[in-house]
Amino acid sequence: MRRLEKRVGILWLMVKPQAWRAEVKPNAPALESRVFFSTTEYAQVPDTAADLFVPLVQQLETQWDHNLEVASRRLAAKRTELLRSKGNNQSVIQDLLSDAELLDLLSRSLQEQVAELRKFVDIYLSGLWSILHEKGSKKAKEEGQSLMVKRKSLNEGCSERLGTLVELSQNLIQLEFNLTSIAEAQKSTSINRSMKRLSWITFVFLPLMFISV
Repeated sequence: MRRLEKRVGILWLMVKPQAWRAEVKPNAPALESRVFFSTTEYAQVPDTAADLFVPLVQQLETQWDHNLEVASRRLAAKRTELLRSKGNNQSVIQDLLSDAELLDLLSRSLQEQVAELRKFVDIYLSGLWSILHEKGSKKAKEEGQSLMVKRKSLNEGCSERLGTLVELSQNLIQLEFNLTSIAEAQKSTSINRSMKRLSWITFVFLPLMFISV
């Protein structure tokens, strides 16, 4: 799981405007943006607090796209290995179960991230954080609606791809069980044939042994 993780940081500082500016603009916001630092690939100097959300979601989309592509290639490789082993490689099922567990972890991680994004938007729009609304509450509400759309797009896009991978993983596990059952049945048939030959040999030679005695 750690191989799929990536840490990014965003630093954004707001300060009170200088006294003379507050006198010139009495309706100016209580805080103004001053310092911004980001390690995301989509860094941009924000005009408002809501602008921090855009590069964050873009970074998440990029990372999720990479992680899901890695998972897709992994399952494709396991399918090839599964078909070649024909149910005779016991390690395949263990790998498939591990992959299924990883997909469950990714699903939970996605839901946690989406929940955190929603929490960010709710806090930003709440009255307690109105001090961050540099362009007024009306503009903040419009920004909040835009942020919710981006959050929903991230959730739906990744959830759909994850669902496809989970279904593929389940199908591969079922296929492996089927191939293993076929392989075991073939082994059982081979053993039965050997036992049948042994029975015929015993039937023929055992009486001869008694006669010779």
